Amino acid sequence: SEISDLDIAGEGVCQVIVKEIQKDRLTGKLLHADFHRIQPEEPVRVKIPLEYHGKSEKTKAGGVVQIQETHVEVEGLPDRLPVSIPVDLAGLDIGDKLTVADIRIPPDLKILSSPQEILVSVIPYQTDSGESDGEGEGAEAN
Repeated sequence: SEISDLDIAGEGVCQVIVKEIQKDRLTGKLLHADFHRIQPEEPVRVKIPLEYHGKSEKTKAGGVVQIQETHVEVEGLPDRLPVSIPVDLAGLDIGDKLTVADIRIPPDLKILSSPQEILVSVIPYQTDSGESDGEGEGAEAN
């Protein structure tokens, strides 16, 4: 969601946001890039990556953090778009979940993703036999 200047032959330099980058799965070589021309005074819709951090002491005792989503869609002025949105996992307990409605964003942005969309859930650690390890023995949080 960073703003870049793109020099287009015959048109000059314009401001753009990279919408998508496609790379070869084996070599990592760039195959294709989609750009979205922006006007600084007009809001744009983009997907912003979520930056998960923190670990709960409670989940360390027997829970596994499952990340369901890595981005949320927002709308805002191009120069106000963050590079990422921090999401703190420190207060989560086994059985808890975080939804889009739970994250905090700058007031000048509007979240377009559904407020009920689950971003993260914490499930009980499963032993090799497939049973839940309620005591947390040998369990580690993600």
